[in-house]
Amino acid sequence: MFQYELEPLLECTIKYRINRFVVLVEVNGTPRRARITNTGRLLELLVEGKKGYCIWKNTPKTDCILVGVDVGLKDKAALIDTKIQEEVFYHAAKKGVFKWLKNCDIIKRYPLFENSRFDFMVKCGASLGFIEMKSAVLLFDEIYAGYPDCKSDRGRRHIEKLMKLRERGFRSIIVFAAAHPMAKAFKPYGEGDPLMPLLLRKAREAGVEIYAFKLALLPSQNLVEIEDSSLRVVLG
Repeated sequence: MFQYELEPLLECTIKYRINRFVVLVEVNGTPRRARITNTGRLLELLVEGKKGYCIWKNTPKTDCILVGVDVGLKDKAALIDTKIQEEVFYHAAKKGVFKWLKNCDIIKRYPLFENSRFDFMVKCGASLGFIEMKSAVLLFDEIYAGYPDCKSDRGRRHIEKLMKLRERGFRSIIVFAAAHPMAKAFKPYGEGDPLMPLLLRKAREAGVEIYAFKLALLPSQNLVEIEDSSLRVVLG
């Protein structure tokens, strides 16, 4: 299966979340400010005392980036970094890993279309399409990777916009990065956003394609691995 190499990872201990973008961690007993790219609440992962995995990257406000969190498995961890999730997807798509993107090419990243920005623009034969990717690192009911873990107005707007694009003939795709290694399927998390399950079902009925793929962080190898390129999607 597809693997993506990371910069060297170092173990850290999570202390607490300072704000939406910064978590205090300890590296070899020294407090460090770690940036996080995932703006979800992550309450079950950002727990004091949990082992995390960071990449050194000094900025004026932070010392490193918190990219993963231990979930009790020997060789696998949850990948919380949304930028890495996106890079893994992009490079895997370029390698033809996703069968549902067969005969399609990513032609632009972060396209702006009618005042809405998406993650990817694709060309499939003579037609164009848009992909919006969402992080599903929450694990619930023991087997489901869930999105979102809190109300997401931005996520709702993206889905509604994709439905409008589909009405106009564009291929419209939502893909969820199931980034918890214990996930066996994807399912919208209604306790996080009660509207999301209904909205995703409505989107599917309108012709929006909904996919998920499973990936895990392999800390001892400094790798991210896609374990399932077409994870089961349960919309209820």
